[in-house]
Parts: sequence; C-alpha cells; structure tokens
Amino acid sequence: MRTGKPCDSWWEPPHLCGGRSALALRERVSTLIMRFSAGKAPPVAPVHRVKGPALEQKLMRSRSPWIAHWIPKTGAPLRLFCFPYAGAGPSIYREWGRNLHFDIDIVPVQLPGRESRSTELPYSSIQELVPAVVEGLSPYTNVPFALFGHSMGALVAFETARLLIQRGHRSPEHLIVSGGRGPQEKSPRPPIHLLPDEEFVEELKSYSGTPDELLQCTDLIRHFLPLLRADFTACETYVYTACKRLDIPITVYGALEDLYTSHSDLQGWVGETSQPCRIRMFPGGHFFLRDHPNDVLKALEKDLSRHGVIRL
Repeated sequence: MRTGKPCDSWWEPPHLCGGRSALALRERVSTLIMRFSAGKAPPVAPVHRVKGPALEQKLMRSRSPWIAHWIPKTGAPLRLFCFPYAGAGPSIYREWGRNLHFDIDIVPVQLPGRESRSTELPYSSIQELVPAVVEGLSPYTNVPFALFGHSMGALVAFETARLLIQRGHRSPEHLIVSGGRGPQEKSPRPPIHLLPDEEFVEELKSYSGTPDELLQCTDLIRHFLPLLRADFTACETYVYTACKRLDIPITVYGALEDLYTSHSDLQGWVGETSQPCRIRMFPGGHFFLRDHPNDVLKALEKDLSRHGVIRL
C-alpha cells in the first residue's frame, strides 16, 4: 500500500484546517464528490445478491481494495469493471448495478487516493498504475467480463485490457471507452498539472467536473488538489506505445457538446482493434454520463447485447 503525505505543500495539522482534522476534511471531500458525481440518479431497482457459488463467496470475503460498492448479482454472465474519470471515485457507478440489466454485474474500480483509499498516495503515471490495477483485479476475471472507463478512466481501461492480454489472463469480452480521445491522439489544450495551485484551480473550473463548494473552500480544495494534480499528471504525461491491436470489440461514447473531445478525436479508437468499433454520441457535455445516466445505461445494455456478451 502506497501511503504517506502526498505533498508537504498541502498537508497541514488539524489546527490549521479551520479546526477540522485532516480525516474530517478528507471525509467531507469524499462526500461532496460522491454527491456531485451521482448526478441525476435513475430510479433504484431491486438488487440480485449472490447466494453461491463458493468462489463468489470467497471473493466477497476477501474483497480487494481495488473494488468498492460492488453488490454481486446472482448468475450474471458478465462483470463490467468501471473506471472513474480524473478526481472521481467508484461511487459514480454506485447506482449503475441497481439499474442495469440483471445479466450485467457492475464492479466499480477504486483507485488509490480516493474515498476509502484516501490515505493512500494516488498514482501520477498510468504506466505505473495499470500493473497494480491488473494485479488487484485479476482474481475477479474468473468469469466473462468487459471494461468501461470515462475520460482518464478510458485510458486506464484500455491499458488494463492490453496488459491483461499480454500477461495471459482472460481477455475482456468488450472494451467501452467514454469521453476520451484515441490513445494516440494528443490534447490540443496546454497541460495544467504543473501550474501553481491558484491557476490550477482556475483551470479546473472550466472542466465543470469538480463541485463549486469544493473549489470555493480553501481547506477542502487543499486536501483534494493532490489527487486532481496526480490524475491530470497521469493523463497529460501518458505515452502511447504502439503494439498489436486488440482482438475485441470497442465501443466509443462521446457527447455532442463536449468541448474537450470531438467526434474526430473519438475516431482514434478505430485503429486499436481488429474487431468492430462503434462510436455512439450522446446529448450534453464532457460529463454526459453524470447528466444523462439513463441514456448511457440503455446504450450499455444494447452494446453489450449486440456482440452477444449478454442477452436482453
């Protein structure tokens, strides 16, 4: 476990944090992010809990720190591992498992530095993060599975699929990448991860992915900045390495009003697979999966059934 003070410039004793302990501030940050990320939650449907078999029960008892908010579904033929965007945690997918088709078992992935792993150092390199992800998730790839990731999560899901296959693990049935340009495409926006704190926060406001209450509170944002800076560093320093194309279908989700990822940016994923690659556009901006969850969930069901992964 990678623990410690992420950065001396942000860590302060409790008496310098408005009378609140660092733990209390971290918990407040997590609450804000969970509430903000949830967006417009769909109506809650009944949960199909696991009642057997023995291996499933063993996995539940020895729950990996890489997994959170997972309520396994009885007999579901597919697990869908979901990777969050920069600064977010697994709670953004918490309600998905309750509202998707019962054949899809949602497994939210929890990266270091967020929610119940907030005391761990976040990774600032996707190349260093992915081997740890593969090690943490590989015991849960004992059944057919697919990968989903939004924005930063799209890159992590893509590299995770690559490494799982390279190491001889079971191959994903499907890769769904959302809100992210093709991995070989460079962002036209200048990098922000090295900016001073004040300028960095100003740039964050333009992304509309961080709660205003968090950005406007000095104590809270100080405790959240290391995670955001690490995530932006990971994305902005990512180096694409050409290798054999994936032999699995890729579906790409984008938004019609996304200011950061255009339709042409999404087409960069087409060359990453020898199988069909479909691009699907949604209403809204970069965080369309938060603002239009019902549309995204319906699309997931259709796309996973289209390639025979599940049956509707």
